[in-house]
Amino acid sequence: MSNDFSERWPDLMAALGRHRASKVCLYLTRLTGIDRDALRALLERSLADTLEEWG
Repeated sequence: MSNDFSERWPDLMAALGRHRASKVCLYLTRLTGIDRDALRALLERSLADTLEEWG
């Protein structure tokens, strides 16, 4: 995950469901309670951000 992803994309973090987050790690409590569309968008944004930075 990108640095400070939870601060950069609070809309996705709010929609995600039960989770914990550190600066660069995302901990999912249960996959059954996770909004998969929000998770996909979060991963896509993080990947795009990483590719842009390290390309």
